[in-house]
Amino acid sequence: MLNNYRQILDHSSDVHWMLDCDSGQLLYVSPCAEKLFGYMPERAQQVAASLMGELPERLEAYTSGDTTRRHTVRDAEMAGRDGVMIPVEIESTLVPDVDSGVLRLVGTVRDIRERVEREKQQKKFASMVSHEFRTPLSTIDGAIQRLEMTSAKRRRKHQEALPQDPDCSRPLARADQRILESRAPGQHWPQAPGR
Repeated sequence: MLNNYRQILDHSSDVHWMLDCDSGQLLYVSPCAEKLFGYMPERAQQVAASLMGELPERLEAYTSGDTTRRHTVRDAEMAGRDGVMIPVEIESTLVPDVDSGVLRLVGTVRDIRERVEREKQQKKFASMVSHEFRTPLSTIDGAIQRLEMTSAKRRRKHQEALPQDPDCSRPLARADQRILESRAPGQHWPQAPGR
């Protein structure tokens, strides 16, 4: 059964690995490490050592009963066979060995270039759509502001054109005042029939 699991890991498109927490030695690295990154076992050990800087803190937290960092997932970049940096997702879990109880760190390294490219395209699309909406919206906003400025100017001109009456500041009040002034004292205005 163990050989079947080994075959699955050996033929996966992700890099699978196991690290001894006490010694920091890689116990297993799947062949995908060589296919994907060009890492031979010695190089894989060097990279593992550089990536495991936070392992002592994780082990200390785990042994003191804090299991929040037992399983972690993080994004990083690793140099490929041609030196170009490859974005990867590193997933790791602290697990006790079945026979000895010694802690092992097992994990997976996934090539996430497609995901990163997709996210870039989504951001580019969102930016383009935002620009396409922002342009007409800013034009509409500008037109509204111009209309508001124009109507404010017209309102001021209209108010300036009205005769100034210190007793009546509102147009309706002014109209009522003028009607009252135009009536002669004691003059009777006939009402319309039926009123």
